[in-house]
Amino acid sequence: PLPQEPRRRMILVVRSDANPLALAEGVRAAVARLDPNLAITSVRTMAEVRSAALGRERFLSVLLGSLAAVGLTLGLVGVYGVVAQVARRRQREIGIRLALGADRLGVQWLVVRHGLRLTALGVAIGGAGALFGTRLTRSLLYQVAPTDPVTFVVVPALIVLTAIGASWLPALRAGRTDPTEVLRAD
Repeated sequence: PLPQEPRRRMILVVRSDANPLALAEGVRAAVARLDPNLAITSVRTMAEVRSAALGRERFLSVLLGSLAAVGLTLGLVGVYGVVAQVARRRQREIGIRLALGADRLGVQWLVVRHGLRLTALGVAIGGAGALFGTRLTRSLLYQVAPTDPVTFVVVPALIVLTAIGASWLPALRAGRTDPTEVLRAD
């Protein structure tokens, strides 16, 4: 009752199967018959009320998701850069191996395997760090488990695929080069 807890503003909730905005004039008339001094300042549907109540959380979720996508992209670019640089630095070694009669495919696979070893180490350390970090971010998550299996499978898979491409492309380039040109460069 209003005398027990006086407020400057009151809320009237009306439930109907019909269009809620079509009932607005009827509700205004009913309230005016009960007390002509009461003013109805706004009429909103429950969808509008829910949307307004969740607006901040929705914005923060979009912001966090966008920052996560940027972080993932930067991580993938970083993995590509590091693995490609490691493979590029092995170009002299590849030239020597090819000059001594090594199989081109075997030499390329050697470079890819080295890149994947580095990536596996990074994914293992990153996965352990992510599992530890879920304790810190548990309160920020909504309807997502802290150890979301999709995230813990898709992100490492993207990183491994990026590392395969990052090591395979320079290995292909290095495998196509003439061993005499690589040895002459030094």
